[in-house]
Amino acid sequence: MSRNANGDPTPLIFANTDAEFTGADMTLGFRINDNFRAEILYSTVDGEREDISDNLYRINPDNLRAALYYDGANFNAKIEQVVVFDQDDISLTNTLDPTNPNNNANGTDSYNLTNAFFNWALDNGLSFSAGVENLFDEEFIDHLTGFNRVLNSVVPQGSRMIGPGRNVFGRMQYRW
Repeated sequence: MSRNANGDPTPLIFANTDAEFTGADMTLGFRINDNFRAEILYSTVDGEREDISDNLYRINPDNLRAALYYDGANFNAKIEQVVVFDQDDISLTNTLDPTNPNNNANGTDSYNLTNAFFNWALDNGLSFSAGVENLFDEEFIDHLTGFNRVLNSVVPQGSRMIGPGRNVFGRMQYRW
């Protein structure tokens, strides 16, 4: 009854299966001078089912994070570029109709995001933090996101949810 109410006669069933994961995280960091340093992190993972010849469902795409840090006496900052690559190693078992662009198991495109974070610490125990994620308000789809199940939405029903837009935040903290 629930599967027909959602309009999908073949819903996913949660069950474990034997699988093999291979991957690596590679980090490179170096100091530019007394105040500046850079870090790069590259992550890759691949997941394959062992019971049949197929990829696992919803495996994170390869991604790269490059950050430039400024470390001062009372002020710290980080600007970060996040590059997420195409994910086309998808599960064919979960691809119901590969010709349907709204199919929930299709691969996803690459995207780039820029983030910036700041922290000011005052001598009297007062500190201020601020940041912005997705600085340029890029529209993107995270491969691991959920799917829209709501009718009459901006996102077509059955399509992947759009990634979050620009997020600006701040915090004031006092320690005594």
